Amino acid sequence: MVRRSGKRCPVDEIAARTRAALSRYYGEVAYLDRQLGVCLDELARTSVADDTLVVFLSEQGAGLPFAKWTCYEAGLRSSALVRW
Repeated sequence: MVRRSGKRCPVDEIAARTRAALSRYYGEVAYLDRQLGVCLDELARTSVADDTLVVFLSEQGAGLPFAKWTCYEAGLRSSALVRW
């Protein structure tokens, strides 16, 4: 957004950077999902899926507002995927 003075509002610039970072983060999550699917497919293809414990742990995620390094909900939760 451009103000009447012709200068951009700093809040709008921060919001635009946050949206871009969130978009990259969602892309990374989608990539992880695809790669985990490849690993699980390979375990099934080699007939060892039933004998394999798969554990994926993560930290709090991206440094987005109200997330990592905060005591807000998004900063306290951590990802954990388990398949057996």
